[in-house]
Amino acid sequence: MADTPREIPDMSKDMMNAFTSSAVAAAEAARRINDELLEFARQRFENDASVAEAMLKAESLADVVALQRDFLVSTFESYAEETGKLRQMAMDMTKDVTGPVAERVSKRAA
Repeated sequence: MADTPREIPDMSKDMMNAFTSSAVAAAEAARRINDELLEFARQRFENDASVAEAMLKAESLADVVALQRDFLVSTFESYAEETGKLRQMAMDMTKDVTGPVAERVSKRAA
C-alpha cells in the first residue's frame, strides 16, 4: 500500500514499467519458441524426405523395413528431444515474463 497519496502515481508508473517489461519478455520468448518450431519443422521435412528417397531406392523389402524401423526410432527420439527443449523454453519464458512484476510486488511488500 502507498504510504501517502503522493506515492500512488510512482507506484502506478513502476507497475506499468513492470507490465511493459513482462510484455516485451513474452513477445521475445514467443519469437524464440516460434523460431525453434520452424527450425524443427524444417529439419523434420528434410529428414523425412531423405528417408522417403532412401526407401524408394531400396533394393529389397528387408531394406525398406530396416529404413522404416530406423526412421521411427530416430523420429521418436527427435520429438522427445524437441519436447524437452520446448518445455525448458516455456519454463524460461514463465520466469522471464513474471519476473518484472514479481520483483516489483516483492519490493513493495518488503
